[in-house]
Amino acid sequence: RMFAEKIYGGEEKVDKFKKKFLKEAQMISEYKHPNIVNIHDVFEENGTAYYVMSYLECGSLASLALPLSYDMAIGYIRQIASALSYIHRRNTIHLDVKPANVLIDRDGNAVLIDFGISKRYDGHGGQTSTTPVGVSNGYAPIEQYSQLVNRFTPATDIYSLGATLYKLLTGITPPESSLLVCDPDMLDTSSLSDSIAGLIKKCLSPNMAGRPQDIDSFLDLLDEAVGKSSVRNSKKKSRNLGWWMLIVVLLLCDTGALIYFKSNPESSIAAVKEVRESVDLGLSVKWATCNVGASAQ
Repeated sequence: RMFAEKIYGGEEKVDKFKKKFLKEAQMISEYKHPNIVNIHDVFEENGTAYYVMSYLECGSLASLALPLSYDMAIGYIRQIASALSYIHRRNTIHLDVKPANVLIDRDGNAVLIDFGISKRYDGHGGQTSTTPVGVSNGYAPIEQYSQLVNRFTPATDIYSLGATLYKLLTGITPPESSLLVCDPDMLDTSSLSDSIAGLIKKCLSPNMAGRPQDIDSFLDLLDEAVGKSSVRNSKKKSRNLGWWMLIVVLLLCDTGALIYFKSNPESSIAAVKEVRESVDLGLSVKWATCNVGASAQ
C-alpha cells in the first residue's frame, strides 16, 4: 500500500516566515533615506508574499577589489553611518551590517539592504519582537551570539560598522568576536594608521560600554582619526617632497656646472689651477675642498 504522511506544522512555519517577510518589507517601505534601499510595493499573490525594491546593478562592497583607499572606504562608511543614524532615531537596530549587505547604486553611493533580522524597540528601549537573531561571523558582536539584544543599543551596529571599515581597508574579514575576547591581538592592524587602528579597536571592543554609544560619537571619533591620519600623511609627503627638491636642486647645479665647463674648457682648467685649499689624503693626488666642476680635458 502507498501512504502519504502529512507534516504538521509546515503550514504554520511557512505562515510565520511569510509574516516576518512582510514585516521587514513594510518596515523598510517606511524608510526614506538615500542610503537605504527603497521599497516600491508590497503584495501577496498565489499564496505567497512579494515586495519590489529598487534594482542596484553595481554589486555590493563585498564584490569590490579590496582593500580600498582610505578616502573611498571612509566615504562608504560615512554613508552607511548616515543610514544607521536614521534607523536608530526610529528605535531600530539593523543587526547585520557587513560589506555583502551594502549595495552600490549607479552613482557610486552605498545603499544598506537586508533588514531581515533587524529589531524594533519601544520608547523605553525594550524589543517589540522576540524572534531569534542570526549572526554573521566577523561582523557580529559577542552580545549578538548570546542573543543579548533585548535592549536598544546602537553600539551593537557600531561594532559591525567598525568591522566593515576594517574589511574595506585591509581586505581581511575580522576574527569572530568570541576569539577577540580571548586574544585582542588577533586583529591585525599593522597596515593601518595608528589613529584609524585605534578607532576600529574601540568599535570592536567586547564590552558594549567601551564602544561609541551612538553614530554621532562614532563620526566624531572618525573625524579625529582621519584628521590625525591626514596630518601624518601630509608630514610624510612634505618630508619626501623636501628630499626630492634637494635632489633636483643638486642635479640642476651639477648639470649647469657641467654644461658651463664643457663649453668653457679653458675656464675649467683655470678654475682648477686657482684652487688654493686642498686636503692631502695620503694618496697620489690632493683633493680640493670645494667643487671645481667638470673638466673637458
